[in-house]
Amino acid sequence: MTPLLLVPILAPIFRILETIVETLLCLIGVVFILATSFGQIAAKGSQSVLKLDPFGMWTLCHGKPFGDRVFTMITGFISPYAASMNFRIVRLDENRCEAKLFDRPWLRNPFGCIHAVALTNLGETTSALLVYAMLQRRIEGVQRKGLVTKVSTTFIKKARGTITAIADEVVVPTKVGVHVVRARASMVDSTGAECATFEADWNIRVEERAAK
Repeated sequence: MTPLLLVPILAPIFRILETIVETLLCLIGVVFILATSFGQIAAKGSQSVLKLDPFGMWTLCHGKPFGDRVFTMITGFISPYAASMNFRIVRLDENRCEAKLFDRPWLRNPFGCIHAVALTNLGETTSALLVYAMLQRRIEGVQRKGLVTKVSTTFIKKARGTITAIADEVVVPTKVGVHVVRARASMVDSTGAECATFEADWNIRVEERAAK
């Protein structure tokens, strides 16, 4: 049996084992986060953690052992389809979001490179996380909601190895009304060469917050 024929047989087994290992590392990460942030959580109450926006949750997780894995796992709970990828969020702030996609046999196409839909999914997840995080930021007097209305991906070269998606330069409006915002993500390989670009049009609705 040739190695090529073994891929469909071994890939599911490898994926299950990898999922088990990632889950164990995430559990260890949760323990480290709770241990190092216990004083902060105790002072503000456990409910304060649940009220954190994505930026606050990232700050809580990042820099801790396996903290990036924990944050990515939380992202997967919120967006289960995104969890089907083998990716990891490595940066999130108001100016930029970065995620890495790790090359795996089940992400490849017949041409020996990462599938176009996997790249599109990576670009959408990275740019959407940045937009979503900004939408969750509380702005006095208004509330904001967003929905993707259009997506497009331009493929530049075959993507192989670890791919990094970078989303930045997103401005989410605060003025009451309906706005169209375009979010972009660039995907580069380990050499820095751009493999693909992703764009998504968001319909952002800004409304006055009802007085309590």
